[in-house]
Amino acid sequence: MNTQMQIEALSVIRPFIQSELEDMGPNWWTQFVLPHLSHRNQDCAWRLGPRYIAQMDLAEALWVLKGNWGAIADRYSLERRYYGLLAHLRYARNAYAHSCGTPREEWEVYDRIALELLSSLIRKISRDHSPN
Repeated sequence: MNTQMQIEALSVIRPFIQSELEDMGPNWWTQFVLPHLSHRNQDCAWRLGPRYIAQMDLAEALWVLKGNWGAIADRYSLERRYYGLLAHLRYARNAYAHSCGTPREEWEVYDRIALELLSSLIRKISRDHSPN
């Protein structure tokens, strides 16, 4: 997953995380975000509070989204198979990050498809915003 794809993913995922998790209750930050951050990043997140979302990198954003996907999927009656998109994007991001930034060309097509599907799904949820 190249850098441009990561930027595109973050432009969709960050606002979605904020809006969806805020709707889950008054303690959304401590219940649904902080537990899904690494110990290293929790200190900074505690200090900044919800503003921290704006600086999450893709790994963190996907981890938080993945950790809360069950609740989001239940809320919108989404099929569990969409979870596979998150798993693929996390794998693609990690593969890219650990290959010294050299994208594997054969993965780019799959990464783009997964990103487009997840982005479309998030936009649809955000547009419809019709929880059960």
